[in-house]
Amino acid sequence: MTTTVLYRIRDWDEHYENARTRQYKTLGFVTMPNRYDSDKMLDLLEHDDGLAVFGCFVLLVEVASKCEPRGDLMRDSKRPHDAQSLSRLLRVDTKAITRTLEVLSNEPFTWFEAAVYMPCTEPPCTAAVQDAYRSRQKMDAELNRIEMNRSCAELPAFAENSTPNKPTVIWIPLVGNNGEHGITQAMVDEWKVAYPAVDILAELRKIRTWCLANPANCKTKRGVARFVNGWLSREQDRARRPAASVPGEKVINGSIHHTKVVL
Repeated sequence: MTTTVLYRIRDWDEHYENARTRQYKTLGFVTMPNRYDSDKMLDLLEHDDGLAVFGCFVLLVEVASKCEPRGDLMRDSKRPHDAQSLSRLLRVDTKAITRTLEVLSNEPFTWFEAAVYMPCTEPPCTAAVQDAYRSRQKMDAELNRIEMNRSCAELPAFAENSTPNKPTVIWIPLVGNNGEHGITQAMVDEWKVAYPAVDILAELRKIRTWCLANPANCKTKRGVARFVNGWLSREQDRARRPAASVPGEKVINGSIHHTKVVL
């Protein structure tokens, strides 16, 4: 029996989607990272055919942006693309496509994930059934990863490469299928000093609830710390803003002004 391989662009939700693209079922454009000074990018360009491989990769990203689900190199017939089908679609030499998939599916790049494709063979075999099966696989893998991260955080201090114990007090959901970001007690203690007028734990619970209610607007692992800091900073400013409590007082630009009251 011939094994069918499904190529998937790694971390598609994090690197190639944003709040705007998630609103569309089909895309006429695609967002891409524009960093060309990363170690992997520099290593790729040092290859003799690195530029050609990168050019093919960009074309494959554009193809993946139109597939369902986005990020998977899947044909309209719900069969995985291979080098031959991609070559016909893009009018690019089959050897160039094969070389790109080979280089970028292995270390040190791993820009593609290569998985054995398991088609649904029992009736009814519909696109919805396959999508649900694939979504369940992703969800199970993500739950396992989150559980592993939490277990690692609870390792005793004498574990190999251990660091001082930093218990996690709350988890902030990340965008896409990228799990959750742990907020440690040490971070909470720093925020208590920086924002003394704010109930830090109460606001963190609000942030988590907001993220669960607005998954499309959650942040990436890089952006979640800035998001939390911005939220707490606004709450600090709001807590410092005086309020008029006596008749004849008005708050203007954060200051209390007295006005004459005529009885």
